[in-house]
Amino acid sequence: MQVVKEQIMRALTTKPSSLDQFKSKLQNLSYTEILKIRQSERMNQEDFQSRPILELKEKIQPEILELIKQQRLNRLVEGTCFRKLNSRRRQVPVADIKAVVTGKDCPHMKEKGALKQNKEVLELAFSILYDSSGQLNFIAPDKHEYCVWTDGLNALLGKDMLSDLTRNDLDTLLSMEIKLRLLDLENIQIPDAPPPIPKEPSNYDFVYDCN
Repeated sequence: MQVVKEQIMRALTTKPSSLDQFKSKLQNLSYTEILKIRQSERMNQEDFQSRPILELKEKIQPEILELIKQQRLNRLVEGTCFRKLNSRRRQVPVADIKAVVTGKDCPHMKEKGALKQNKEVLELAFSILYDSSGQLNFIAPDKHEYCVWTDGLNALLGKDMLSDLTRNDLDTLLSMEIKLRLLDLENIQIPDAPPPIPKEPSNYDFVYDCN
């Protein structure tokens, strides 16, 4: 009866102009289709805010972040072609990297004649600082590469990956992982709180002693 009610309500929300259109909408909203819609809405809305799901997300999140971190580090190993800013070529051991700065904090964005007035260039600039005066300056070819490299370099330094790309990847992967883990609970109501723990029995004579 709940499914039939939902079929009717969902068909009416489309505002059919005739009875034939209403019947057609009902035919498209089969029992299986209603279950799929329910599952999708449940996973994307209410259940994702319930206490058990929030605890599961908190438990899974470190694994997902580690996966993203490894992907960023692998991209650093693959390398990227950057715009040539000067004729000198320098190599820096990773152990010598002190910090990574971005945007207006980059040395090459503070220099006279730099393209600091260009907002697009400013948002793609980052620098590697490796001693009191040494630095490697970069302008990423696009926003995606900028996020990959700043995330990867921060990961190397043991810092948080704070780019929009990481947040989007985390949300996507976390959502997919939770949906996969909850597949067996389809159409089962997840309680907000665990059931109460029963009282201990008066004795444990029923326990089998393996020794």
